Amino acid sequence: MWNRHGMHGRLRRSGVTLIEVIVALAIGAVLAALAFSVYRLTTRTISSQIEWRSHGGAGAAAMDRILRDLVCTVADSDRTRSGFALLRDGARNSSLHMYTAEVDPGAENLARHRVYRVRYSLVRGAGQGGRLVREASLAAEGGLAPEAVEEQLEGRFDGFRVQVFDGEAWHDQWSGATVPLAARVRLEFDPPHEDVVAETLIPVGQRLSSGP
Repeated sequence: MWNRHGMHGRLRRSGVTLIEVIVALAIGAVLAALAFSVYRLTTRTISSQIEWRSHGGAGAAAMDRILRDLVCTVADSDRTRSGFALLRDGARNSSLHMYTAEVDPGAENLARHRVYRVRYSLVRGAGQGGRLVREASLAAEGGLAPEAVEEQLEGRFDGFRVQVFDGEAWHDQWSGATVPLAARVRLEFDPPHEDVVAETLIPVGQRLSSGP
């Protein structure tokens, strides 16, 4: 009788171990499937990034340039207007105007900077694609405005669109005595006709003071 109970106990213990093995195998299969899914997702992400960079490397540099100017936008409280303007240039494109600060290349003190009047616009030619042009001139001093220097950003573009945010809604046009709180820039490459969108806050985005 004792031996029968002892054998029954061993069989029960053996049965529990078998169930644990089955559960462990099931969990292992689920984890393997999850790991494979993560691997596939990671591979697809890396592949898409490599493909985008191969087509849009120059576009990425252009986007970085535009965002830097927006982040460094300067608002002059002595002006009756902010100097920031966003105009619609056709159905799909924008013309962006602003004052932006850049470090003075000839100064030893990096805190010293110069203010430039900058304009971005898309110029279309007879061939395929358009040229994204940045025109910059040193802010006028004493009423004398220096000649603007034109810089063509690398890449071929089919669209350049900017929207600005006032704290409540996005707008396709902007002018007046205020600077928007944020901007959204959309670049469309030509080819492969893909959109790249980036947003940035504008630190000086606030109403300019009209008095002491």
